[in-house]
Amino acid sequence: MAQPAAASSAYPSVYWSLGDSYLTPGYNGGIDEITGRIGARMGQNWGVNWGVEGEIGGGVSLYNRNVGPRSTYTTEPVAGAGYLVAYLPVSPMPNLEFLARVGYGASSTHQSVNGYNYDRVTNSANFGVGAQYWLTSNDGVRADYTRRDYIGGSALPDGADVWSLSYVRKF
Repeated sequence: MAQPAAASSAYPSVYWSLGDSYLTPGYNGGIDEITGRIGARMGQNWGVNWGVEGEIGGGVSLYNRNVGPRSTYTTEPVAGAGYLVAYLPVSPMPNLEFLARVGYGASSTHQSVNGYNYDRVTNSANFGVGAQYWLTSNDGVRADYTRRDYIGGSALPDGADVWSLSYVRKF
């Protein structure tokens, strides 16, 4: 009997991914408040259900918020995080697996308010869920959601929601 693509490689296995993410602020976010970024991840699985991964990303767009005479522009030049990841393979669909992750991150934020510039690095507790679908035994796509809860103040005081879509390559 042939093994499913998601379970066919020996463990531990190493993977990397490259994709696009969109960050929305936690407060009354609107379409004009979305920041895009290109991100890369690298991880290692131990068995079918557990792994660790690290990610780094850089902003490629900014969001603009105008409230009365106040104009705010915010970008996220770079962000990184480390995660513990739990995987749940789906029995009827062997190429599909759900995942949950929890970790700690740091974000560099640049904000301009009415011409005054602010730069800061903010730490965050991160958690999220997602799914991976393996097209072959080594190539897949991943969609996930991550919530960032910032620690100790931030340009985004209510945290942020990050939506990602990426290509995954397993070695």
